[in-house]
Amino acid sequence: MLKLEGKMMNGLRNLGISGEDMRKFLRLNSHAQEHTYVLDIRHSSIVWINDLENDGLYVTWPTSCQELLKSVFPEIIPSIRRNFHNLVLFVDPAQEYTLELIRLAELFYYHKYPLRIGFVFILNTDNEVDGTNDAGVALWRAFNYIAEEYDVSEAFISTVHMYQKVKDQNMLTVDNVKSVLQNKFPHTNTWDILGTHSKYDKERKAFSVTLLTEAFSDPFLFTLKLV
Repeated sequence: MLKLEGKMMNGLRNLGISGEDMRKFLRLNSHAQEHTYVLDIRHSSIVWINDLENDGLYVTWPTSCQELLKSVFPEIIPSIRRNFHNLVLFVDPAQEYTLELIRLAELFYYHKYPLRIGFVFILNTDNEVDGTNDAGVALWRAFNYIAEEYDVSEAFISTVHMYQKVKDQNMLTVDNVKSVLQNKFPHTNTWDILGTHSKYDKERKAFSVTLLTEAFSDPFLFTLKLV
């Protein structure tokens, strides 16, 4: 208990909180759990694929916060045109587990579940690696191309189609990415998109994640550190 309070006090000092304000925080019944965390949804590494407040897909939904006061079935999120609820998935496109996460995001997106959905892509940052020999980099460059030339929703839908082509070992391949690009965008030059001199390789970084389990219900205490 003393160790936990010491960590809390140190964290509060780092935030510039001291004196009576610190005592007020320490009196809060936070009950932080070992595996709980909060996420800073402002971080630039998150690629949002939808926006409940602005996308036409949700235009018929009410915008009033009063909707939160209406009774709904247990575990049901009310359909409000506000970005109140966010799902962020950390994915390495070249790993097997990503297939299930893409399917999960697809399920929520196509059924218009009231979630803003985002991805943090974990990618190889080696300058010698490009989209012709690395599936993760290929997906990243293809995603950026489609998002720039069309929109982010189309980029996500195309990503879903790429993973629908996954066969062996449930892992994405460069050929899966190229196949969707060639079929959906036949007039594009896939080498220009995926190759060494691609202009669609912006902000390719790998992120390590620090989860602050001593958070005080503050949505900005989750940090992402660049490596």
